[in-house]
Amino acid sequence: SAIPVHLDPKQQDYSSSLDAAAAAAAAAGHPVAAVMFTHPDNPTGRLYSRKQISSIVGWCLRSKVHCVSDEIYANSVFSESAQFFSTAHVAQQDASSMEGSQHADDLVHVVFGFSKDFCASGLRLGCLYTKSEALNGGLNNVSYFCRWVGRK
Repeated sequence: SAIPVHLDPKQQDYSSSLDAAAAAAAAAGHPVAAVMFTHPDNPTGRLYSRKQISSIVGWCLRSKVHCVSDEIYANSVFSESAQFFSTAHVAQQDASSMEGSQHADDLVHVVFGFSKDFCASGLRLGCLYTKSEALNGGLNNVSYFCRWVGRK
């Protein structure tokens, strides 16, 4: 089951918050399998800073849990001073210097859809960006039930 965790937007390093949430979840018998966050946030449009995203990715790699960034609102940044950083891009640049970097391809995933940014609310078309061979293999198995499937 999912357990929501509030991350303070003023913090730049979420490691201690994620450690505390993981300990609480484990004590309740729910070990953490993934961290999923929406970036930019809905409904506030809040963006995570590059450092915040890097701290989430770093924690996930150290803890060997999946990092799933829902970037369906990626093109909906309305402040000229705000800057969007994709989790995939941050992970690609920063993972090599992180503990657990050898797991980055298997653990970092980005989901995106077309309905929000392209005002196509009836269009149920999305994509998953991942380098995980195991996840891609599983998706290839279910692709028989879908019309369009992207491959490497």
